[in-house]
Amino acid sequence: MPDEEGPNVQGNSKTSTSNNGRYEVIKIASADCVLLVDEQLKDEYRDSLGRTIRSIAISDNGWIVMSFDATDSSIIRIFDGDLKSVVYREPWQLDFGAGLSITPNGRKLAIGSPGENQVYTYDLELETDGSIIRSSRKAIVGPRSEGFGWKVGLSEMGTSIAIASPSAQVDFIDVGAIHVFVLIEGEWEVVNTVLYGKGSILNIGSGGVSVDDTRGIVTVQDSNLIKKSTFMVSPQYLLQH
Repeated sequence: MPDEEGPNVQGNSKTSTSNNGRYEVIKIASADCVLLVDEQLKDEYRDSLGRTIRSIAISDNGWIVMSFDATDSSIIRIFDGDLKSVVYREPWQLDFGAGLSITPNGRKLAIGSPGENQVYTYDLELETDGSIIRSSRKAIVGPRSEGFGWKVGLSEMGTSIAIASPSAQVDFIDVGAIHVFVLIEGEWEVVNTVLYGKGSILNIGSGGVSVDDTRGIVTVQDSNLIKKSTFMVSPQYLLQH
């Protein structure tokens, strides 16, 4: 189950767990992973071309999203409740899917593409085959050369998103930055406050990020996936929209 330090952080390359704790995907080799359901082994998956698993996110109803890296491109795959069949796939440039986040209800997906300094959000068509609804796509453009979209975290209802830029610099030090956006009348608008790393927390968000817009909490995880830190962002601002 997600720990008590903050909301569930998804989208790293080693393991990811749904908010309700039922589903967990664990990477066991560069191109291999296993799915646990209620702590029992259900499926195994290996990329047929040996692509490296880059990022994993899972909804409470079993929608699994994974990104895979090849030499010069990346691909997103969506699975429904198991790893036997892919219900959707989308290839794009390298690092597409470096950051992934899916809402607990499986209805909204965020894909970070730091090579473009962009994050894409989509609605998912759950009633049919789990495909991305192409017409719902919205692009969030961030600062150049800061790794914008390296990791992403949607709030539970998908109305806020935290985006990590771990290469952002202050005084020539890679402190990293977290940008928070809220969905207002169908468009993503940035919250003025930017969170920067400092002290022992540098390259902030390099291992993952999440946002709780009820409590106004942003949680970041280090690249070793060991330490989490929490920051406050005004819940009044997030909720009034």
